Amino acid sequence: MIRSGVGHDQLLHQRGLLLEEIVEFDLRGYIGLLRRGEDASRSNSSPESVTGIPVNRLARKIHFLHAASYGESENAHIGSYVMKRADESIDEFPIIYGVNVRSERGDYRRLPEAETAWEGEGIRTGAGRKVRILKTTWINPQPSVPIARIDFLSTVSRSAPHLLAITVEP
Repeated sequence: MIRSGVGHDQLLHQRGLLLEEIVEFDLRGYIGLLRRGEDASRSNSSPESVTGIPVNRLARKIHFLHAASYGESENAHIGSYVMKRADESIDEFPIIYGVNVRSERGDYRRLPEAETAWEGEGIRTGAGRKVRILKTTWINPQPSVPIARIDFLSTVSRSAPHLLAITVEP
């Protein structure tokens, strides 16, 4: 469980990074999607999409704890979250590099539509040890219709989206 927000993450608090709201995430899962240059035919390759993530509830907001692998051009569309409602209506929330996601390592510039949820150190790679995970939020334009499921899609660009957790706010 990670609780991101004001006063709840000592590391962020010590560094003066404050989130606009407190959001709890349950971190028992991880999905990394396919990127350009990855061999999709290998048995251990990442999928191009994960569809049918069950929600089955009303949602005013959906918070995504995510990051990306590798850098990409600013404003590149690297993936999407597709919310499918119980009435079969659909909303797409694009994952845009430099707007609501950046590489988890090596690209620490600010984002207009995401906040740092966690920073720490990981295994050293060519991009260093520092790792940053982001929180971005989709505001539901039809909160009175239940969200049935979410599809998580890659555009198979140079950078691939990684999803660590989803929190639904009723």
